[in-house]
Amino acid sequence: MLLRDVFETVALLDYMRTFPDQIAVWKASDKRQRIAKFSPKAIREALDKQDQFTSNRRKEMYDLLSEYASHATAPGFKLLAPEGLGKIGPFLSEKCLKAWLGDAVKFLVHGATIFTVHFLKVDLPLLTRKGSFLNHVNNWCEKYMSGPK
Repeated sequence: MLLRDVFETVALLDYMRTFPDQIAVWKASDKRQRIAKFSPKAIREALDKQDQFTSNRRKEMYDLLSEYASHATAPGFKLLAPEGLGKIGPFLSEKCLKAWLGDAVKFLVHGATIFTVHFLKVDLPLLTRKGSFLNHVNNWCEKYMSGPK
């Protein structure tokens, strides 16, 4: 559930970076308007159109996170009951932990990169730190994600 929340928040931040005029609309919207214009689906579709993505990668990731982490589903229960019986309390699954950590890092690095764009007026020391951070992100992407992203 946490990862889907991060995924949705990063998408919303990316949308607001791309369409800054929509920040005021989002802030002033009531629940009905917010669901219609700023639902996860609406945000994904707007970003895909803006980025000229023809694949449904954002939707696929959202659906995967929903299936395994946010909704009560049989595949999701397999994470809690890998041998058919549920376990109470914490249990270690190296496979699940690696998958969760891998996705968490991808979403959080992407989110931090998007978040930094929202601050236009920054002092030189912070700007220098931002440059250093982006260099680290680029190096990380080259190492773990098959090139700069």
